[in-house]
Amino acid sequence: MAGGNGHVPGRRARNAVTLPDALASALKGKKMTIGQAMEAVQKAGYRTNSVNFRIGVTIAPGDKTRFKRVERGVYTAK
Repeated sequence: MAGGNGHVPGRRARNAVTLPDALASALKGKKMTIGQAMEAVQKAGYRTNSVNFRIGVTIAPGDKTRFKRVERGVYTAK
């Protein structure tokens, strides 16, 4: 049953790894913007049905133990 927002519920994408793990793999030894990181994890096989996938990818580098901000909008894995 759809809510009042026009969203039709569907199946949740299942992945072998979490988004932060996929990002860490994609960023290892590289510097990428959020847009580049989004493309890299999806090319690596990470599936998503999210309308707001960019927000999830933007939040993940906030984990200072796994990711490092190189410059504004550019991140790498530690």
